[in-house]
Amino acid sequence: MILSDAKIIEAIKDGRMKIEPENEIHLTPNGIDFCIGDEVAIIKRGGAYKSKRIKLADQIKVEPDTIMLAATREVMTLGNGMVGLVGIRSSYARRGFTCSPTIIDAGYSGRLTLQLRTPPYPVTISKGERVWHIVFFDSYPSSRPYNGRYQGVLNLAEG
Repeated sequence: MILSDAKIIEAIKDGRMKIEPENEIHLTPNGIDFCIGDEVAIIKRGGAYKSKRIKLADQIKVEPDTIMLAATREVMTLGNGMVGLVGIRSSYARRGFTCSPTIIDAGYSGRLTLQLRTPPYPVTISKGERVWHIVFFDSYPSSRPYNGRYQGVLNLAEG
């Protein structure tokens, strides 16, 4: 079952979930909005994977139909009995942005690196913009909570 805002607050208070900065959580009726942090990677077109990393002081102009990775402003920790599902906020979807749905495994801790594809026209992306919406679920405890290569990462993490 998707957690409501009241259940998310309860999970934060009882330590099953931690979101920082705690005083800037964008709580919605059924999740939390996450913001673009201070680092992005623009994926270059062509044969092999290449990217251009950019530190965001404020904002960046992005070409049409660009795939980018962005570190979130928020750092999160999910307990062993919690799972998150990342989507794009509907206001961005209506403007033509897309992102791949992403599962956040039970036991994950760190700063998320999330994908964003821009619409078919140039856009400006600003640091601190609320782009992604994450819904949370209670789950049965995992016998193997997340302990992969992105555990504890606090900067932009490319594949």
